Formats: sequence, structure tokens, C-alpha cells
Amino acid sequence: MSNKGKENLEHPAGKKPLSPKLRFPEFHCAPAPMPPLSSVAKFVSKKIEAANLSRAQYISTENLLPDFGGAARAAKLPSVPAATAFQPGDILVSNIRPYLRKIWRSATHGGASNDVLVIRAGAATFSGYLSAVLCTDSFISYAMRSAKGVKMPRGDITAIRAFPVFLPPLAEQKKIADCLSSLDELIAAEAQKLDALKSHKKALMQQLFPRESEAVPRLRFPEFQGPGGLNKTTLGRISLRIAAGGTPSTSERSYWGGEHRWMCSGELNHKRVYDVQGRITEEGLRSSSASVVPARCVLIGLAGQGKTRGTVAMNMVPLCTNQSIAAIFPNGAIFDSDFIYHNLDSRYDELRSLSAGGGGRGGLNLEIIKNLGIILPSLPEQKKIADCLSSLDDLVRAQSQILETLKAHKKALMQQLFPSPDEVPA
Repeated sequence: MSNKGKENLEHPAGKKPLSPKLRFPEFHCAPAPMPPLSSVAKFVSKKIEAANLSRAQYISTENLLPDFGGAARAAKLPSVPAATAFQPGDILVSNIRPYLRKIWRSATHGGASNDVLVIRAGAATFSGYLSAVLCTDSFISYAMRSAKGVKMPRGDITAIRAFPVFLPPLAEQKKIADCLSSLDELIAAEAQKLDALKSHKKALMQQLFPRESEAVPRLRFPEFQGPGGLNKTTLGRISLRIAAGGTPSTSERSYWGGEHRWMCSGELNHKRVYDVQGRITEEGLRSSSASVVPARCVLIGLAGQGKTRGTVAMNMVPLCTNQSIAAIFPNGAIFDSDFIYHNLDSRYDELRSLSAGGGGRGGLNLEIIKNLGIILPSLPEQKKIADCLSSLDDLVRAQSQILETLKAHKKALMQQLFPSPDEVPA
């Protein structure tokens, strides 16, 4: 190959050679070309009979997990006769909606659907390194720039083949891959701790709160054990008020951008709500069925076919809500708001099953919430239960922060180890 041809291979379209901001000292001066992906890896086309695959071996866009989360067991096998064969070390890339970041380095043999690219590292490329390259913002941004379609954008394979890969020597590739793999192992270990905390809390709630068919919880603190002390009632009887919110007309600009916080049902997943994105004016408040909800109300999602319906939260500041949220106004003489929050949070599946409509496909309503039964212990016992579960919530939040910090550290490190997304030529 001529020197000119070699330059074009290493630095596509005559672009200035790129270099990462961070390299290991021993490789600082080593040359690192930028060849296209197709020259350092093979796009596998070999097929395997679908009849020879199990659900554990089949990979499609549906069971590749977003945000580089790996792969789940397939819900079903393909109806087509063949799938693209993959082997351990191959990198599987969902070519539908690249922004979902569904990329997985396989540890097994199997078959992939036609919408999954199977990429195999070449002799000069370490598989773990190439996987890291394809899991960068650089690659995702590049794939999206050439994607076709609006609702279901599909990556352009010709453009993906041309993606410029920063290719240092194999020894450096392996060191980079080992560094990132160590971080992945640490992230996985911290994620397991978080899952263990969440599982522990869930199991404890199942013991501290009676199940639907039970009148007494399976676990009580010693000072509250013995007969009596439990009152079977409904939320409607013990609450000062249970009400849904409202939405001012979106076509009237004077109703929006004011001083009142306005919460939509999607923000229930914050659980402890300290602030929301929406704001309405005093005029907007008066023009709708919305009202100011005082701090420490228990909020329940009334509608939504996704996870929102039945989701429970608590507003830690005064705010207004839309009509898809019911607010249980606090009554400190009878119940502890944190106790009600934890009790209802443990009954997510029950709340969804109570939804009006055939097969629970409708929504909750205020009457269902008001008539919801609850076993209410004394205020001191309520507070002790709530404090116990709130302490676990604090541990979960702290562990979640550790996990997010590690993920942010890895992302920042990758931005240093690979060229910036803005520098990669289109």
C-alpha cells in the first residue's frame, strides 16, 4: 500500500489525527492510527439455524438491555429459520434506536436477530478494547448522526463500518480494557449491594405490614407485641382530605411560569419530592381544579399504563399536582405520614390490581383510594416502623449515590481515554 493510501486509512477524509487526552505513560509516544471499524473488525454474516437455539442463546433488540446493561433471557425464539451466529468475545450492537445504548460483549455462543450487528475483533484488535470503544458516547453519537427514520431510527451500516477507531498498540488496548473492566467489576459489586438493600427493605415491609388477607403483621417491635393496639380502618376515615389535582389550560400562557410548583405524575418516581419542573401562576391555579397541597402529603399515581399508576411518593414542599395524582392530606392526630407512605409503597401491586377497568387496565380513582383498608397501629408504633424503613431508605439513597458516582467516574475516564465525540469526523 502506498504511503498516501496508508494515510487515508489511518486518518479518514484527510482529518487531523486524533489523540485522547489521557494515555498511560509507557505508551505516550506510541503511534495510534484511526482506521475505519471495518478494517479492524469483521461484521459477521454467518447464520445458525434458529431451531438449534435456546431462549438463553438468542439475542434480539428486545432482550438487549439499554445503557450497556447486558442481555436478558429472550421471551421467545424467532419465527425466521436462521439467526446471525455469534461466539464468545463478539460484540452485539442493536441497530434499532442506537441512542438506547444496547451493546453487549458476549460470553457465549448463540444467534442474533437481523437488527443486531455482530462485530468480531480482528487480529490487531483486542476484543475487550473494541467493546469499550463501541460503548463510548463517540460511537453512539456517530451512529445517531447517520441513522435513518424518526420513530425507530436505524443505524446506517455503511456509516458504522466507516467509524474511525482509535487504535493504539495491543498492549495499550489491553491495559485500557483491563482498567475499565476493573471499574465495571466495582460497579457491579456496588450494584449488588444496592439490590440487596432494596430486597431487604421489601422483605421487611412484607413483615411489618399485614398482607391483604391478614389482620396482624407478622413482625412487631417487642414493646408493641400482644393483643390489641391495631385499628382496622380506611384511608378515607383517617385523612383530613383526599383530592386529585388539575391542569390549567396549556393554551393560556398567563397560567404558566408562575410561583406555584406544579407536579406531573411522571415525577412520582422521585419518591421524596423536593422540587418539580412545572410552575403555574396564581391565575392558573384559580382557573383549574388544582389546589395547593401542603408538605408531607402522601401522593398516589391514579393513571398510566406504565409503572406510574399505583406509584407512591411524598411531597416534602408545598406544591400543586395534575389530575392524575391523588393527595392524602396529613392528619397528625391519627397517623404518621411516613407510616402511610411506607405502607402504601409496599402495596404497589395491590393498588394496580384495584384499578378500575377490565383486568386492571383502567385507572385508580378517589373512591378506590378512600375505601382502601389499612391496619393502623398506635402513633408510637407507626413512628417506630416509619423510622426503621426511612433509615433503610437513607442507606439505599447513599448506596445509589456511590453507584452513580462510580458510573460518572467511568464515563469521565472513557472521555479521557478515547477521542472526544465532537472530534470524530462524520
